[in-house]
Amino acid sequence: MKPSGEKSSRPSGRRGIAALALVLVAGLLLRGAYLFSIWHAPDFASPVLDPQLNDYWARAIVTGNWSPPAHADDPEIATTPYGRPPGYPYFLAVVYRVLGLNYGAPRLVQTALGLINLLLLYFLGKAWFGRGAGLAAAGLGAVFWSFLYFEGELNSPVLEVFLYLTMSGALWKWFTSRRWDWALLAGVLLGLHALVRPNVLLPGVFAAAWMVWAAWNSKASVKHGMAHAAVFLLAAAMVISPVLVRNYRVAHEFVLISYYGGINAYIGNNPGSTGDSPKIADLREITGRGEWNCFNYPQVVRGLAEKQGLPDASFSGASRWFYRRALDFWVSDPLAALALTARKAALFWGPAEVSDSKVVSIERLHSPLLRWLPGFPAMLALALLWTAFALARHGEPTAPGAPRFGLWEGVTLSLAVVATLAGLPVPVMVAIMWVVITCGWLRNAGYIPVSNADLDSGALPPSPPTCGRPWSSKGDLGESCLKSPFEGGFRGMFGVSLALTLILAHFLSVLPFFIAGRYRLPVAPFLILLGGDALAQLSRWATTPGQRRHALVGAIAAVALFGAVGTPIVADTQSLLPRLSTWHYHRGVALADAGKPGPAVLEFRQAVQADQKNGPAWLRLGFACAATGDAAGTLEAYTNAAIASPDNPLAHNNLGWELQKAGRTGNARKEFERALELDPGLEIAAINLGNLLIAGGERNKAVAVYEQLLLKNPKATRARKNLEALKEQISPSNNRANKQAQE
Repeated sequence: MKPSGEKSSRPSGRRGIAALALVLVAGLLLRGAYLFSIWHAPDFASPVLDPQLNDYWARAIVTGNWSPPAHADDPEIATTPYGRPPGYPYFLAVVYRVLGLNYGAPRLVQTALGLINLLLLYFLGKAWFGRGAGLAAAGLGAVFWSFLYFEGELNSPVLEVFLYLTMSGALWKWFTSRRWDWALLAGVLLGLHALVRPNVLLPGVFAAAWMVWAAWNSKASVKHGMAHAAVFLLAAAMVISPVLVRNYRVAHEFVLISYYGGINAYIGNNPGSTGDSPKIADLREITGRGEWNCFNYPQVVRGLAEKQGLPDASFSGASRWFYRRALDFWVSDPLAALALTARKAALFWGPAEVSDSKVVSIERLHSPLLRWLPGFPAMLALALLWTAFALARHGEPTAPGAPRFGLWEGVTLSLAVVATLAGLPVPVMVAIMWVVITCGWLRNAGYIPVSNADLDSGALPPSPPTCGRPWSSKGDLGESCLKSPFEGGFRGMFGVSLALTLILAHFLSVLPFFIAGRYRLPVAPFLILLGGDALAQLSRWATTPGQRRHALVGAIAAVALFGAVGTPIVADTQSLLPRLSTWHYHRGVALADAGKPGPAVLEFRQAVQADQKNGPAWLRLGFACAATGDAAGTLEAYTNAAIASPDNPLAHNNLGWELQKAGRTGNARKEFERALELDPGLEIAAINLGNLLIAGGERNKAVAVYEQLLLKNPKATRARKNLEALKEQISPSNNRANKQAQE
């Protein structure tokens, strides 16, 4: 029997299925609307930066054509160890192989994967907390804007979320069955995830420790827990090993998965780091390159070997060098390193959507749909609300307590909301809320007696039942023990402990590097699971006579927490105008690469209007103006590019070319020489300078220019041919001159 006056919040089987179907339909409609809105976006069929590399890599796998895109260096993927993890490009290649080389196919597949993630949220939430919590979690996932956004990108977050959730499900099945095959499957999923994002190996180690803890805390054999944890880790190692072997075969270097770890560690641990940008202030000083990206990193490695006098130009050696440099920063200035780490932690959990390639915050602002959907701060606030509930439940993390709230709690929390809007310091706000909420649950808190029929909703029995060992001799965890809050904790406790373990481990795995919004996205599903249970708890109170005031105060607490976590402790380094400039720049690049120079000019002009110091935007504006035949605009753009980016050799070379066309050969020569001073291996600048010298009758100087270039860039085949032709022209002239001198 249910207690008097209490309504069951447990959805019936049919109503539960209907509710889940509605959640999935809502998720599908939102995703369909978003896909429709971006179908004709500039970068939909012309991706830039990381998505461009993923697309290039996947298409090269399918077609066998490894020629780099226009205006990009050769990333040398086929002949070097993997720089970026290969998992997502191979996933993309499978999509292209099966559905064809069109840009809609991966978006549709990722949308389907996003809907599967909603199902996984439902099943995990139901298993840990009850059906109501599962439905709430699926609903939160359906409207979480970051899920929709990254499902529409040629990037890996949606696949990472899927692998995290499936691994968690496999680990849960292992816990409830004690079967080694579930541990094996979880390990395979961990290995696949590591091939997509290698830092997940640290959460994998934490998950293995959780397996041992779960076995011990369930009064099972710790030896079995350790053995199954070993199976879990060995399975992951077996999945990763082919990549290790492949990296060694192509370059005779031991690179576990990818070699970007070193430079990413240095980006997040150096005196000039802000913790939220992939740029390196002293990159030219240590490598001779002004900028780096996923296409030109092999050139950065060779420049590092030359500048630093490394014995070889190996990719693993460069990675180790960057790791040592990052460690030196910690040794030489530990206080600054700790302050930088604290800043990165605040950015990870803060409200800012930090970008690393595309400007995600501006993308959301310009979306007619995403701007209205909840984001990371809302999910974090709900997870914190769940934590506040759990702290006051007499040690039972998921037991629905019966709090006693008075007038002062409601008034205090309401004032806290107002104070948040007025700018009260965040630490003070959080302290007030936690004291009020926790005191409310601790004061006369008790348990709500429920019938056995209501156990599936997460409610507690009035007294501890008895059951056998949670892991029986047959290897099964009895259902009665699963539903019991005693005898090692009822089922939700172990699910919650797994979620919290993965949240903490993923956070720690990202912290040594630099922070971006997409790097924290894999913790979102676990925050959503906790937040789903908090919403389910509020719903139970709201539908139970005599407890509705608890739902009201809990809702006020949720709003107050949202205000607190939505207030940044630290801000990212870019203000609105530079971010807007970068956003327009990326749109212009996508349009230019798609063969639309006219619209690209408009985007680049808006980029430089927002930020006059955006050197790359000025440079690409020059390209676009040249493609449209606007000579005056081209010269102006390249002039400003050289001013905004004085260390960019290409800007000086292009400016020199336009000056030469305008008849200003003296100034052009200075620009070509400056370009070669900045990058002695820049072939196009050497050719332009050589031609200019030849036209001026200075052939011997042109020979010297070509020879100097070939010392730095032996692969400059066009310059080599020019040099050979020039020497053939000079030799007959020298012979005639010598003959005339002898006569």
